[in-house]
Amino acid sequence: MRRFALLFLGLLACADVLDLTDRVDAVERLCACTDEVPQFGGECVELLSERIATASDKTRQAWLEYFAEHCGGDGVCLSAYDCYSQPGTCSALGCGDARECCGFEGSGGRSVICNDEGLCQPAQ
Repeated sequence: MRRFALLFLGLLACADVLDLTDRVDAVERLCACTDEVPQFGGECVELLSERIATASDKTRQAWLEYFAEHCGGDGVCLSAYDCYSQPGTCSALGCGDARECCGFEGSGGRSVICNDEGLCQPAQ
């Protein structure tokens, strides 16, 4: 029984490492799409890594699954903004540009703006 418990704990530790590696690889690939994804003054990888690391487990897992399904292939930059705009990497609060905000739909139908205080808010 003790051996089983140690094996189980070892597998959990490996899963945490794999999750971290998957997140870092996905964020680095996303931030490499410099024209499609906000670059945050050259700190894209650091900022998005922090956002995804502090997201809930459910949000983080959903983001990784969405990335793998929609942005994980060779054409990552073709759908990079869609992957960025998912909960986990988009911003629900602070912004420097409306494209950073969760819920931003582009110039044709903006549902979210970045106000003068640098906060995401619904467009009126």
